[in-house]
Amino acid sequence: MNTSFLFLCLLTIICWAVAVFLHSKKDSITLTPLYAYVAILTVLTHNLSDLGFKLVLNDWVFIVSSFSMFTTLMFCILLLYLFEGPRAGRFALWIILFSSFFYIGVVFFLGFITDTSSWILIDSARISYYFWSILAIIIDVIFLAIAWEVLSRATSLNLLLRVFVIIFGVFALDTLIFTTGVFGTSEMYLSILQGNLLMRLALSAFGAPVMAYFLIAGGFSEDKRDRPKSVLEILNFQSDLGEKKTF
Repeated sequence: MNTSFLFLCLLTIICWAVAVFLHSKKDSITLTPLYAYVAILTVLTHNLSDLGFKLVLNDWVFIVSSFSMFTTLMFCILLLYLFEGPRAGRFALWIILFSSFFYIGVVFFLGFITDTSSWILIDSARISYYFWSILAIIIDVIFLAIAWEVLSRATSLNLLLRVFVIIFGVFALDTLIFTTGVFGTSEMYLSILQGNLLMRLALSAFGAPVMAYFLIAGGFSEDKRDRPKSVLEILNFQSDLGEKKTF
């Protein structure tokens, strides 16, 4: 197997391990460092995508930001939602949205100061890229929460299979929304969609066992977690800070 790909896998596992470590220290250092980690990952995801970092292996294209940073973002959301409850997950989503708009704003205003065309140029195509990317993340997080609650009722479904279904569901939905929004009118649309779905399937098969292991190592218990009272509680995007502190 390609050495660069192995290093990419190692980088991804390290990123996930950092999330688990920061969460495990919540009693001594609070959840603030984990939320800060979410913000950093968000900015890195946008930046590395803009810079076009990718790895080609046997005609398969691995986008570094998607493989490592985006999957870590979703893992952080999963950790927060399962261990800390719906409010913590929603707060993390607000941080992702704020960090995204902050990054876009900085790039936009830098364009008035210096030539950024060699890095990234804010044009109509790029605005569309950001719009569909952010919309996909919002839907991803909502889907993750609702899908987990639905699957949690199937007591015969073991944790590994449940994590795989959730992870692949999130990745597939993200791919469908983003690819359709950005490339929906392109002649290559179906080819791009199929290729990305196959890539996300492979990534889910790689990531689910590792994510399930980290959940078990963190002491996850379906019986002890803070469940939402209804779907409306998952979708309630009003400020949570006055109701329950998450950091």
